[in-house]
Amino acid sequence: MKTLFRLFLLVSVLVSLLGLGGQPAQASHLGGARGLVLDTSRQLAFYAIGGGGVVILDVSDRANITLVSDAIQEQGTVEDLFYDAATQRLYVAADEGDLAIWDVQNPAAPQQISVTPLYYFGTEVPARSVEVSGNHAYVSTDYGYLHWVDVSNPAAPVDQGFNGVGGSPSRKVHIGDNGQVYLAGPKITRFNINANGSLSSAGQNYYGNSYQVFAGGGYVYISSGVNTFDILDGSIATMPFLSSTSLPNVSDIFVAGNYAYIANGGAGLRIFDVTDRTNPQEVALEASDGATSVVVEGSYAYVSVATRFRILDVSSPSAPSLVGSYDANGTVNVPPVANAGLSQAVPSRARVTLNGAYSYDPDGTIVGYSWKQLTGPKVRLRRANTATPRFRAPRVRSYPVVQLIFELTVTDNDGATSTSQTQVNVFP
Repeated sequence: MKTLFRLFLLVSVLVSLLGLGGQPAQASHLGGARGLVLDTSRQLAFYAIGGGGVVILDVSDRANITLVSDAIQEQGTVEDLFYDAATQRLYVAADEGDLAIWDVQNPAAPQQISVTPLYYFGTEVPARSVEVSGNHAYVSTDYGYLHWVDVSNPAAPVDQGFNGVGGSPSRKVHIGDNGQVYLAGPKITRFNINANGSLSSAGQNYYGNSYQVFAGGGYVYISSGVNTFDILDGSIATMPFLSSTSLPNVSDIFVAGNYAYIANGGAGLRIFDVTDRTNPQEVALEASDGATSVVVEGSYAYVSVATRFRILDVSSPSAPSLVGSYDANGTVNVPPVANAGLSQAVPSRARVTLNGAYSYDPDGTIVGYSWKQLTGPKVRLRRANTATPRFRAPRVRSYPVVQLIFELTVTDNDGATSTSQTQVNVFP
């Protein structure tokens, strides 16, 4: 019986740590950093440049864009940004770097307020997209869940729950002009925000397999898993299709008035006249550079791809023209991305190898690794200045499981650093 009991506990630990037991497969996502938001009152642009970096630009003079700060750096690739003008806070969905909140009241010296991990039944999951309404951030993660996180105290956010009705994996999240939350995924799903900040399903299109979503004016615009740009009728709970246009490599969608602006990867920025939602017509392709994120404000479209940023005059949508551009490459060192590896569950006195080999530097090379133990019974780390140090697990004679947490710091060839943590659970 004792042997069976130990086996049961071991299996339970592994299920919790590794997400086994019927959990959906982790999502695959388009590569490259995405994320672009504006502070229109202060004429600032925040955009992701890859490797966890976010650059702040002064765009008050659109023809002469200047760097304000490159101090924002996350531990994972920036997947999405949200800017709250009321509080002057920047929310970052940073993949394996979790949900981060930054104070950007002084844009020249942004300060990180908090980093909040999100979990799927005990397994930490990457943050993919974020929107904020009132005191709650709505964060989509892998394994098909949309979390609501109380951020009334930004220094100590609380993950209050999640809703998995959207299916696995969840992708882009967007709060429409009607105050409802829209989630891209295997089904396009709409949620109502309840009085306590939680979410309840308010309709689905079961065939709307989508990656990007934008909702406004009673319509829902998506990019699909079969390389189409689709428009749905948002006035009906099932959100039926109104039109479907063949268009691969859609990275972002922004709709202003009767025009849809589509970041089309390497092709550039495409502009569609959607006056007739059943028959959208492409009116322009601005191909002076690629495009992975787009925001339109007034007569201007703000576009980013990797380290590059552009402002286009779209006062005549059929004839967009380049106003100004900025390239952070060469002026901003993109810090490395540390990856301390997956959590492990090991038996007492086992030989353990940590793995930081998946750390990387987007614009250079990693020249240094440094590991240290943060919690748990002290162990002797051998080769602590390499990607793969080793140690012998401590002796554990009885339950509960003993938790050890280790932190990896990596340094790139320009002297920039980043850190990542991993956990080792030792059972008897």
